[in-house]
Amino acid sequence: MRRGVALRGRLFGKPAVLTYHCDLFLPAGFFNRIVNTVVDFQNNMAGILSNHIVTYTRDYADNSPYLSRYASKLTPILPPVELPDPLPGAIQAFR
Repeated sequence: MRRGVALRGRLFGKPAVLTYHCDLFLPAGFFNRIVNTVVDFQNNMAGILSNHIVTYTRDYADNSPYLSRYASKLTPILPPVELPDPLPGAIQAFR
């Protein structure tokens, strides 16, 4: 799916941005080896065809076997996480 979107973007001269969430490492087994091979191929084609790749953190990108190959296309963007202010006494109770 990702590969198809990136390919159409290239064909129609439109930029394609890939948001990469995580590397896939399935347990040992014949079927899982096939799935890993297919997913790796599709991810690599999407990476090659995409104009830009977004990931959550630079640290993750530097340590990801996949993302480290596309360092020149990466922009880390933290997900929008909002935390409520702690209740009075909650910090002391946590300590």
